[in-house]
Amino acid sequence: MDSGDKVKEDIKKDIEEIEILLEKNSDDSEKVKKLHMKIDSKYQSKINNWGHSFYGWMEKHGFAYSMIDSGSMEHNLLIMKGKLEGYLQTFNVSKQNFANPFIVYNTNNNQNTASNITEIKINFKDVEEQIKNMESLTDEETTEALQKLKELETINNSSESRKKKWETAKKILVWLADKSVEVGIAFIPIVMQVLS
Repeated sequence: MDSGDKVKEDIKKDIEEIEILLEKNSDDSEKVKKLHMKIDSKYQSKINNWGHSFYGWMEKHGFAYSMIDSGSMEHNLLIMKGKLEGYLQTFNVSKQNFANPFIVYNTNNNQNTASNITEIKINFKDVEEQIKNMESLTDEETTEALQKLKELETINNSSESRKKKWETAKKILVWLADKSVEVGIAFIPIVMQVLS
C-alpha cells in the first residue's frame, strides 16, 4: 500500500469512527470529547476553513472545550464527518502528490518592462550665453569656463570612440568639481550630451 492509499484509508477509518459514535448516541461525553479532539487535531491544518460551522470554534485559538457541551461536540462531529467526506472526494490520488499530499504548487510568471528615454539636446551657443551672463564669475573665470565649453564642443564633434571622449571629458569634470553650482548646472547637460 503506497502512502496515498494509506492516507485515504485513514480518512475512511476516521469517518467510520465518527459514524459509529454518532449512531450509538453515546452518553459518554468523554468518548465524544476524545474523538472530537482527535479529529480536530488531525485535520485542522489540512482542510481549509476547518472551523466554519462548528460550535465553540475561535479562529485564533481553536475549540474552547470549556464552553461546549457533549451535544455541541456531536453536532461538530457530524460537520467534521461531512468535511472529511468532501476532503476524501477531492483528494488527489496521483502518486506524485502522495509524497506530501498537502503541498501547494504555485507558479507566477511576471514580466515588467519600463524604459525611459530622455533626450538632451543642448545648444552650445545657449550654454555660452548662460556662462557670459553669470554675474558670480570673474572675467578670468568666465574665460576659463568658455574655454572648457569649447573643448567639450570639440569632443562632441569628433569621431573618436566613447572611451576616448570620456578620457578627454574626465579632465573637464575634474575642473568642474570645484566650480559653483551655477556653472555645474550649465555644464552637466552638455557633458551628458557629449558622452551619450
